Amino acid sequence: MRRPSSVTSRRRLPLITAPTLVIGNTQDYLVPVEHSRELHRLIPGSRYAELDSGHVVVLERPAELTELIREFIGTP
Repeated sequence: MRRPSSVTSRRRLPLITAPTLVIGNTQDYLVPVEHSRELHRLIPGSRYAELDSGHVVVLERPAELTELIREFIGTP
């Protein structure tokens, strides 16, 4: 029986050239904030921000999340 191959995009992250905002959530137990920090480290020129939030940041910190995104895309 053949084992399923592991899919990873890690080696492709340094190839990203689009403006990228990575947001880590310090209280996220599903995706630890360390993963977001590593994602930011691997995407050249990316911007990074952290919110004191869990995994459902859209519901937990909607105003702060919206502000980060607006600032990133340059919308007042």
